[in-house]
Amino acid sequence: MRPVPLPDVSIVLCTSGRRAPALARCLQSLSRLRGVSTELIVVENRRRQMLQPVLVPRVPTRFVHEPRRGLDVARNRGAAEAKAPIVAFIDDDCEASPDWLKHIVAAFADPAVACVTGRVLPANIALETAKWFEARFSFDRGEQSRCFRRGDHLPWFPTHPYQLGTGCNMAVRRDVLHQVGGFDPALDMGTFVGGGGDLDLFRRVLLAGHTAAYAPTAVIRHHHRADRAALGYQFFGYGATVTALATKSILTGDGGRWQSAKFVKFYFSNELQQVRARLRGSAHVTVPVRMLACEMAGHLWGPVGYLLGVAHPNRRRRGRFRRP
Repeated sequence: MRPVPLPDVSIVLCTSGRRAPALARCLQSLSRLRGVSTELIVVENRRRQMLQPVLVPRVPTRFVHEPRRGLDVARNRGAAEAKAPIVAFIDDDCEASPDWLKHIVAAFADPAVACVTGRVLPANIALETAKWFEARFSFDRGEQSRCFRRGDHLPWFPTHPYQLGTGCNMAVRRDVLHQVGGFDPALDMGTFVGGGGDLDLFRRVLLAGHTAAYAPTAVIRHHHRADRAALGYQFFGYGATVTALATKSILTGDGGRWQSAKFVKFYFSNELQQVRARLRGSAHVTVPVRMLACEMAGHLWGPVGYLLGVAHPNRRRRGRFRRP
């Protein structure tokens, strides 16, 4: 019997199963992928298994149940199940373009590249909440491809490597992911923090001496939150991410302790300027003050949330942060 050839890429799609229409939409987009041999691993991240496995046309698919909550826990489980040398990650509120993985794989042609991110465009920019999100946290890193290395002279790099993109459109060599210890289960959705697992991984990959690449032709469209309360929780979680990552850096020394502390000071000062400009009625600041206030409140929680996540790895914050 001839051995079954390994896929070029393993796609890991983590979901809590609570956004069934979004998940169906994402799976449909993945069924249209072309140009690359793939496998799809759907990780259901909730206490009880509820999802019924479905057939995704043209993509060999496995459904895996991971009862321990946390997006990074689910990512690690998906990566452990992966067979391909490259592991790509997508969120259930995204849609992949047909050539998404083809361009991801092309960026790995350079053997020095260990991590690739792609372009993330808003799928529902007509919504007011989506415009607020784009104004403050846009995932889009533009049309210019580039490579990143530890010694690059970029703002706050690699302490807070936001220049790379985001976790809903990233891929990592499986051996490098294992080498750097995988994703931190004390970070991101489903934890006490609510974000930061992707940035933390990017930082550790760069600090390990590897190269990361941004491939703008590898496009994914992200559906931003339509509910204002949910968006407020997201702003809070992203605010917590800033100080949680700084706390981890200060504790471990990764990325530079003083650099991390200086970044938090800079970030908070920038937010205060945004709030003042908004209160003065500046047309350049469109994000409501209440959203900026949620983000600033998150800064106070970030160190506490991270330390709680480290001390109690099997406990997860209830509420909006529980669903990856």
